[in-house]
Amino acid sequence: WCNTQRIKYSKGLLNAERQQKLKLIKFRFENKNDIEWEEKYKLLLEYYNKHGNTEMPQNFRTKEGIALGVWLEHQRWNNKKGALTTERIRKLELINFRFETKKDAEWERKYRLLLAYYNKYNNTEVPFGFMTKNGVDKITPEEAKDENVVNLYKWCSTQRDNKKAGMLAAERE
Repeated sequence: WCNTQRIKYSKGLLNAERQQKLKLIKFRFENKNDIEWEEKYKLLLEYYNKHGNTEMPQNFRTKEGIALGVWLEHQRWNNKKGALTTERIRKLELINFRFETKKDAEWERKYRLLLAYYNKYNNTEVPFGFMTKNGVDKITPEEAKDENVVNLYKWCSTQRDNKKAGMLAAERE
């Protein structure tokens, strides 16, 4: 019943008389989840102001023991499912929150390298052992110690294997 009153209130469907009666008994109109979200957002904002970004490991906890890293992953997941409100998305965008997971961001980076390869060579038949930073120029094994170097052949092979095994997401085919 209480939650129904909160929903009616938030949608402007709770008449003034009922609102007044509930206010007299200090009824909380805000949804508990909204309050918790705002509290964690404030902690994220503190982190952002201190570090200049919102990048943190998934196991990050505040000094109070709050699992903020896990909360961030939930925001990414909720966004992917379309379950984040426009207001929450706007707030997260204000602090340059990265909505994609690191895994998705890495996949997109490697895809862009393959796209550069395709634009130069007009095919996606990447030669065995082709290591690159830009998708076009081959890097020697001595140069391959840089963390930005990608074995594009190996990545393409993994994508083909994932496709055969039915493990490649439809939007990536």
